Formats: sequence, structure tokens, C-alpha cells
Amino acid sequence: MSNLVSLFGIVPEDWKIDKIGDIFTLSQGLQISSTKRIQEKKDNYIPLLKITDLPHRKFSEFVTKIEPQYIASVNDIIYTRTGNVGLVYTDVEGCVHNNCFKVNFERDLFDKYYVYYYLKSKQVFIYSNQVATGSVQKDLTHPSFKSCIFAYPTLSEQNKIGIIIKNFDDKIELNNQMNQTLEDMATALFKEWFENFNFPNDEGKAYKENSGEFKSSELGEIPVGWEVKRLFETDIVIEDGDRGKNYPNNSQLFHKGFCPFLNNKNIIGDYINFDKTDFITEKKFNAMGKGIVSVDDIVLTTRGSIGNVGLFHKNLPFRFSRINSGMVIIKNNEDFTCNYLYTLFKSKEMKNQFMSISSGSVQKQLPIRDLKNLVLLKPLKNIQNKFEDIISPIFEQIQQNQQQNQTLKQQRDTLLPKLMSGEIRV
Repeated sequence: MSNLVSLFGIVPEDWKIDKIGDIFTLSQGLQISSTKRIQEKKDNYIPLLKITDLPHRKFSEFVTKIEPQYIASVNDIIYTRTGNVGLVYTDVEGCVHNNCFKVNFERDLFDKYYVYYYLKSKQVFIYSNQVATGSVQKDLTHPSFKSCIFAYPTLSEQNKIGIIIKNFDDKIELNNQMNQTLEDMATALFKEWFENFNFPNDEGKAYKENSGEFKSSELGEIPVGWEVKRLFETDIVIEDGDRGKNYPNNSQLFHKGFCPFLNNKNIIGDYINFDKTDFITEKKFNAMGKGIVSVDDIVLTTRGSIGNVGLFHKNLPFRFSRINSGMVIIKNNEDFTCNYLYTLFKSKEMKNQFMSISSGSVQKQLPIRDLKNLVLLKPLKNIQNKFEDIISPIFEQIQQNQQQNQTLKQQRDTLLPKLMSGEIRV
């Protein structure tokens, strides 16, 4: 070993260490007027690669007649420099926005995925945010980023390291695609049964299509025997959360007298995600009189980004949690089956209700007193049970895939610095 020190520690003597500015060039993104953007894709228009759209790769604006230096291909690496500093993307095509820049490198000296994962590492993220300026909105200048150390082995070894880490991400992406398919199946089934009312009748045939009987209700025509109830008329209990601060983000603390503390950021795509979890002490946990989430409870965000829903299911890594004051717990008993109620709260119609009863011009609020007036469709229990039998395995598979992804991310993030420092050679 040599005394070559990188952001990942001492690297092997056959590696090289340079500053990013000595081996890479940066191409600043384009500041483009809103009047020159359109909201739908048309011929000769390309996506505008904005920070808000890049994570899910669903682009909301498109531009045309862009000079080549501002255009990213799938082989380019994009680095965010303003606001959310230090996010890294590749395998996307479009016009690079002004709050990002392209990292240009020699293809015969550097492997794309090695560069991508090096820049995506926690170490580089911390460095970039430390050297970025600005108290209200951070800004990473080109000279500051160019001062970052970049350590690298031969191109052949870079290729191998890139493939190893990318295999983790490929499996994660495959699980995400599978989950999207399963989500689409669940959404279609819910719509067919509880919006189109083509659930199976006593003969197993579609109810509405086979002359099922209907009656009038607050929600319009519904099947005979079904009910429409305000939430306060059901056995559902709503509990709000703790008005405490955020707590240390350290998953290891759970084994040392700490427990998870859910925030709005933990509800992603109407699922609970423990990737970025705050933790509180056991003493603080026991001092709280309410806001304990357990298996089969639903959590609902009620401040800021309102209406996001998560089911605290059995496949999560924790059996219980606390919630902060920006969300509530929906505790169900007998009126509804667990997954019917969860899917109902995820539905477009219910989210429209959340928005219609929310208040606040600066920050949206969804008070419990208003939530109690939510209008809920209550199908016959035997129909809910049939839906539960079909939908439960679908959600179970989604949940297992999500948990596998969290494990894969942990393994990837543990392995990455060992590969980038040469501690593990390939």
C-alpha cells in the first residue's frame, strides 16, 4: 500500500489520484425561459432535465433547438449543483438544466459507471455539500467541484467495479418495474370492483354487467346493501403525532435504546420507506402518550405534502414506530378490511377529497376535525373479504420487493467504498 489518500482512505499504490478538474471537464446546463418550454412531447422536442423530474424520469417540460453542448445522451453523467447539491444521474437524454452540469471524461481512460458511482458515493456527496456556498440555497461552483479528489485503478478494473455495483441497481430497478406492474393490477382491480361495480355477484359474474341492483347515495348510485358513511360514523380511530423535532438518522441506534420516528419523507409513492429514518430515544418514546404505529395501521400525511398514504405492514423492518405531527394514524377495527381501506385511501377519488378539505395558503393542512368528515364507501363485508383474498398476495409481493431493495441498497452502499478504496480488489 502507498500513502495515496482519497476520500475513501488510502488506495493501492498502482492506483492514480487526481483532482476532478485535472482529468474531467464540466459543461454548464442551460438557463431557458419558461416561455420556450412546452408541457407535452412533440416532434423535435427533447425533455428538459430538471432536478424535480430526474429522480423518477417522468419529464414535465420539453424544449427544442438546443445547442449540442447542453444536450445529454445516455452515456453522459449529470451532476446537480444548485439547491439539491450532489445528486448524480446517467442513462437519460435531454437538455441539461442550468441547475446541473455534465461531467465530461475520456472514454478510453474512464468507465462511465465507475465515474458515476464514485460521484454518487456518500463521500463525494458530503464533500460537494461542504464546499457549496449559500445559506438559503446552496450553490456548487465549478472550481469547488473541480477540487474534489478522484482516485481510480486501470480501466479494466474500473469496468469490473462498475459492473458489480450496477448489478445491484439493475436488480433494484427490476423490482421497481415489477412493483409498478403489480400496482397497476391492484389499481385496475379496485376500479373495476368499487368504481365500476363489476365485483363478482353470488354467481361469480360481474355485478353491474349482469343487472345488479343499485340505490342512490351521497356518492351517486351504489350497489344495494352497500353504505356511504362519514369517517366519524365508523369505528375508525384517528391519532395525531408528536410535535417533537427530528432526531438522529442512525439505524444502528435501534439496538441501543432507540426506535424509529416517521416523518413525511418516509412516505414515498404511498408506501412506508425506512431508507432515511430518524430515531428517538426509548425515554422519549415512552414519554409520548399517542402516535404509536403498529402492524396494519395506516399513516396519512396531513401537512405540506398532504394525502400521502402508507400501510405499516408486517414486512417492514420494525414492528412499531412513532409519527411526527405532520401525519396521523388511521386505526381500523371492524367496518373495513385492512387492504380495502388502504387501497381506498390511495385512490384518486380519496386524494381529491383530501385536497378539497385541506386549508392553508402557505402550507397545506389537513386537520383531524376535517378528516372525520371524509366520505367513505363501505361495501358489503363479504365483497371486501373477497377483494382482500386477491389483493393481499399482490401487496405482499410488493412489500417483499421493497424490503429486498432496501437490503440491496444497504449491501451496495457498504460495498461501494470498499471497492472505491481498493480495500476489495476485483
